[in-house]
Amino acid sequence: MFAVIATFQNEAREHLQLFEESLLELEDNPHNAGCIDQAFRSIHTIKGAGGIVGYRELCNFAHHVENVMDKIRSGEYDISSELISFFLDAKDHIQAMLPNPEPESHLIIEGQQLLEKLYKVLPDEADQNSVSTPFESATVEQEEKPATKVFRIRFTPDADSFKNGFDVRPLLRELGGLGHCQVTTITHDLPDFNALQPQHSAMRWDLTLLTEQPQSSVDDVFIFVIDDWTLEIEEIDLTDKDAISDKLGELLIARGIISQNQLSDALAENREVGKILQDQGLVKDDDIKAALAEQQVTRETKKQTGNDSSAETTVRVPADRLDKLMNLVGELVIVQARLNQVATKREDEGVLAISEDLDRLTTELRDNTFSLRMLPIGSTFGRYRRLVRDVSRDLNKKIVLHTEGAETELDKMMIDKLADPLVHLIRNSIDHGIEPPADREAAGKNTTGTILLRAQHSDSQVKIEVHDDGRGLDTGIIFAKAVEKGLVAADAHLDNESIFKLIFEPGFSTAKTVSEISGRGVGMDVVKRSIQDLGGKLAVQSELGEGTHFRISLPLTTAIIEGLMVQVSNERYVLPLSVVEECVEIKSSATKTNDRRRLAKVRDQRIPYMRLREWFRLSGIIPDIEQIVIVRLGEERFGFCVDEVIGQYQTVIKRLGKMYENTVGYSGATILGDGSVAIILDPLSLRDAIQHEVEILDKAG
Repeated sequence: MFAVIATFQNEAREHLQLFEESLLELEDNPHNAGCIDQAFRSIHTIKGAGGIVGYRELCNFAHHVENVMDKIRSGEYDISSELISFFLDAKDHIQAMLPNPEPESHLIIEGQQLLEKLYKVLPDEADQNSVSTPFESATVEQEEKPATKVFRIRFTPDADSFKNGFDVRPLLRELGGLGHCQVTTITHDLPDFNALQPQHSAMRWDLTLLTEQPQSSVDDVFIFVIDDWTLEIEEIDLTDKDAISDKLGELLIARGIISQNQLSDALAENREVGKILQDQGLVKDDDIKAALAEQQVTRETKKQTGNDSSAETTVRVPADRLDKLMNLVGELVIVQARLNQVATKREDEGVLAISEDLDRLTTELRDNTFSLRMLPIGSTFGRYRRLVRDVSRDLNKKIVLHTEGAETELDKMMIDKLADPLVHLIRNSIDHGIEPPADREAAGKNTTGTILLRAQHSDSQVKIEVHDDGRGLDTGIIFAKAVEKGLVAADAHLDNESIFKLIFEPGFSTAKTVSEISGRGVGMDVVKRSIQDLGGKLAVQSELGEGTHFRISLPLTTAIIEGLMVQVSNERYVLPLSVVEECVEIKSSATKTNDRRRLAKVRDQRIPYMRLREWFRLSGIIPDIEQIVIVRLGEERFGFCVDEVIGQYQTVIKRLGKMYENTVGYSGATILGDGSVAIILDPLSLRDAIQHEVEILDKAG
């Protein structure tokens, strides 16, 4: 039973998200028929499925919402800002009722209060004691009505369905709400009374449904049982009358009135089966009429409904199982590396061939395993549109959110953990960034502010940007506040970039008043730390009067990366291959020190670099010919001087313990094929650290 409820809850949350996204789109484009249909279908599915799994109060409330949505579909009501607000509140209320099939009393009261708000907007709704079926209120013209369709539906519940909490009755009521439904309960397979188990299902159902709805609406009724029940849904061709006998015979057999042998004998006479069976005294006229009413003079199509064979099949898998699979793949990568090392040492061509095959298969398995957890980041954009809508209204500001790159994929775990930091950045843009309409007009700006949320792939990283066209960051105010808090000296000389970084200090805030929107100024340090925990970077740029631009850089995954292994003295390190541009050999005569900065001459270009031997204080003799790994960090090139470049290495990242998690230059560690450990380097933090060290020495003279 718990598994059934969990399935419903997950599906319902997805439909609620679609419902919300459709509503937000309708607020900008109220005549978008596609969004109206999507919103209706989402709430209709939640209502129907909720009834099946015992969510009675949720089902009743959703029924009211569905009724209003249906009248919008039919043209009886127009979309308005008040209705959008009601629907969004209704979505929140349904979501609050999801954890428990029997909600607490205060939730039931809140539902009644929401409906009372609806009645003030639509007084006619208050006069209705029950919700009409979706097509009772249709006002479209006759020629605009969709054609009537007939579906033959046969289903057999799983034997444990009743024990797991499924109830067939709400499902049948839901089908009845789609149109005219004739139901036949098949009891032929019932066991003897002594063998009957009350909690087991042993019946089948055979239905004929006349409806104006598409098959997708019929499919939605069975959305939560389709994987467990035996189900056949077939659309009947109303134009072909040649197989009346064939169809009628099946219905009479299903009702238990005749046997298969009797039907076969009747068909052999090559006359209408109904007349033959009546002449033989096997059926009565009432039986024929009842079956014909159910049949509605139809014939089963020979094609399978919906071309199921070509439809994409999906399976829900718990996230912890995927995590375990990814861990196992990571361990397999390590074992493969060990095999490759052993095969190379032995110079055994047979073992080397096996190692190469295993390497290819491991890489393919790794990529496919990662793809299982990848989701479009746009699946979360809807919540931010809602956030901007609600918060801007509370602050009496006009703000629109534009999104780009919704199709950009990222690990689901990272998307979930990224939600709160993005919410905080957007809230700060709304509260502190975008000015009130009057101030914007005085500054010559459009009274409607804009926030841009953009996502895009860049090599093996995902870049996410939050950009507003508000007032921007005032470096003077930030610096003064930092001096007041003792973060910098009053006579310190900082460039704009260094001043902007101060907003990420714990507890830092320039807000003069506390608002309910962005709290008491704490949080930007938490945002940065959350991004860093994901292996990412957070940077900010701003121009006074023009706006603020936050940039987040994230790896596609935090589990396995392609790396370049290097050696310094007796230690081995791994650099992310995604940032490596080239490796060059260089003699000491080609290096030059300029104002404490090491520069390497590469094709007439001076590239700053650092010696990993000096940074990690490793002993040993510096080779005559050094290797410099040149990486691209944003718009800059930077080099790391090493003794030897070993080669490309597929790296399983192991996080360091808490003692080392804030160590500059480290992003993790990996286990090598021989069992030893190599440090995975963070090129950006190493570059920043060495530059900071040089700046300190410059100031010291």
